Amino acid sequence: MSRSTTPVAPSSINNASPCNGTPYKAACQSILLSLSNSNNALPKTPKELFDHSLHFTLSQAHSALDQLATIFLSQTYRKVDMTRLASSGMRDCMELLDDTLAQLSKVINRKNDPTHTYNDVQTWLSAALTNQETCKESLLENGKKYHLAKLEVIDSMAKNLSQSISNSLALYVSNYGLTGTTPRGRKLLSNDFPTWVSSSERKLLEASIGEIEAHAVVARDGSGTHATIGEAIRQVAASLEDGGRNVIYIKAGTYKESLRIPSKQQNVLLFGDGKGKTVIVDSKNADDGSTTYDSATVGTYLLLH
Repeated sequence: MSRSTTPVAPSSINNASPCNGTPYKAACQSILLSLSNSNNALPKTPKELFDHSLHFTLSQAHSALDQLATIFLSQTYRKVDMTRLASSGMRDCMELLDDTLAQLSKVINRKNDPTHTYNDVQTWLSAALTNQETCKESLLENGKKYHLAKLEVIDSMAKNLSQSISNSLALYVSNYGLTGTTPRGRKLLSNDFPTWVSSSERKLLEASIGEIEAHAVVARDGSGTHATIGEAIRQVAASLEDGGRNVIYIKAGTYKESLRIPSKQQNVLLFGDGKGKTVIVDSKNADDGSTTYDSATVGTYLLLH
């Protein structure tokens, strides 16, 4: 990949350009043209192009989520059964876009996190890319079946975003993966925990059930603070908004629930009485109207306002 120190002019993007090392050159070139049209400085190096690509991609993701929200809440869908709309793949794409925004933000803010590694950034970008592929698959699988309007528009947004993320990933791997200046993995302590796991977290992971102080206890027989796991998750989310580890103890029993943990509710720890004792099951499937993505027994979701 070219490492020219002179700005890249839009007219020269087909010659010696940082875009030559990206899988989707047209999408990359649109960034240069956008910068040129807005009178912003053009990237002098591929690393600068990577930073521009990230911010351009994040802007695309925000725009896509806004458009999906408009479609979702439009007059066209006010008369549509919401269960049917959710099964069309629309809600999947909105949840996945929300997660993509979080992943891209982590990459952009990576310099503020001294514990991040080369593998972290690569994983975040790869996860964001996978989200768009999952969205497109969900739409292909269910959109036509439920006669989802604007299907082509949503699919096009996912495709464009996929190309931008792919370019960002390629630029990162090409310009950071070969320098040797960024660690490719985290070192392990003598007890096999990564160095970024705090001592309090290590104690929590190594503790027995009797040693853990839970914020909520789930029990089917009524002996806990909640009868269902879902209720406990919602209560913990409301009471621990200032952060910290959210610990939920699930007593022995079989819980038929579809758990949807808010994507912004981080550090949730669920622990039970052991394999075969504490069991979580559900039966969502495509035949009953669920999308493949939505059929997960435990997953995260976007909070719609």
